[in-house]
Amino acid sequence: MDLRKRFSALWGRLDASGNPDKVLAELIGRYQEPHRSYHTVAHLEFGLSQFDLISGLAMHPDRVEFSYFFHDSVYIIGAADNEEQSAHLAREVLKKAQVPVVVQLHVVAHIMTTKPGEKANSPDQQVMADIDLAILGQSRDVFVEYERQVRQEYASVPEEVFWEARKGILQGFLNRPSIFSTSHFREIYEAQARENLTWTIGRH
Repeated sequence: MDLRKRFSALWGRLDASGNPDKVLAELIGRYQEPHRSYHTVAHLEFGLSQFDLISGLAMHPDRVEFSYFFHDSVYIIGAADNEEQSAHLAREVLKKAQVPVVVQLHVVAHIMTTKPGEKANSPDQQVMADIDLAILGQSRDVFVEYERQVRQEYASVPEEVFWEARKGILQGFLNRPSIFSTSHFREIYEAQARENLTWTIGRH
């Protein structure tokens, strides 16, 4: 995926001022931080590929896409406010680029939708939530690798402590009437996601 070309085009559609290459370079630097194993550039590219599957469901797809670029821009292991900090950074970038406040506020809301326990309250937020959760509905081998990478990020946390917290998060998804908000992702990913989550919870 050509992230530079994609981000530059998105920047133009948002009528943002300034150099998109510089913004993207700083953003990519964040996704390449050494403590990340899952929340990396590969995660960003995967989510954008999933966005392409359902972008037509969004009312303001450019705002959703920008939100996804920044949704894990701040990722500190164990921090409870990564989403808030990522949303703040995204808003500051848009503000500096003289993008209208309404777009800034939408981006903040979309990023906050990716915080565990938050609800998707609009079509755009439903798309945002689903592309971030799409990894849960992938084949078992892909899901296992995802779990391994998340565990690696929390390598300093004892096994029992990690899995107690992790199982609570995963069970929260299972307890929903449906994991995915859009009908398209429910159709293609829901059953596999439930199998994957039930399997990993049962193992720990």
